Amino acid sequence: METIIIIVIIAIALLVVRDRLAARRRHRKQILYELSRLGISLQNTLEKIEKVKTTTSKINNCSKALDIMDEALAYPEAREVIENIDELRLRVIKIKKVLPVIDYIEKANKHRFKKKGKSELNCLLDALYEIGTNNITDEDFRIAKFVPADTKEMVTIQQIKTMAKELGWDEA
Repeated sequence: METIIIIVIIAIALLVVRDRLAARRRHRKQILYELSRLGISLQNTLEKIEKVKTTTSKINNCSKALDIMDEALAYPEAREVIENIDELRLRVIKIKKVLPVIDYIEKANKHRFKKKGKSELNCLLDALYEIGTNNITDEDFRIAKFVPADTKEMVTIQQIKTMAKELGWDEA
């Protein structure tokens, strides 16, 4: 009789352990599914940053990408599923930070093409104002790896200042 009771207790314990392990596996699969869904959404949003035309749309997509990454980082497994998420997050933050400057540079280049020196200078000064008020550095441009569409060259603050000085700006 005692042997039967012990066998029943062991059988019940094994069933409980098996059910708990199955529940953990299901929970882990749910988490991985959710992270996979977030990863796909993140990838689509990052592609939109490159494809959309307006700076406002690009900034909005940067914000959306950061929100998705924040949601993913709520799960400890996020760094396993979405590789280099920390570097990617930093890059998107920097892109969002430098986009207004890039927009002014692109506008200045269009004015240069049209031989409108005063308008070009105004755009460059707006870019320098953005740089000053938002504490943008050359490092921000380097990390963002985001360049004006018309030149495809990395922007530096010194380049902007040099272009403005060529148009008569006096750095005082």
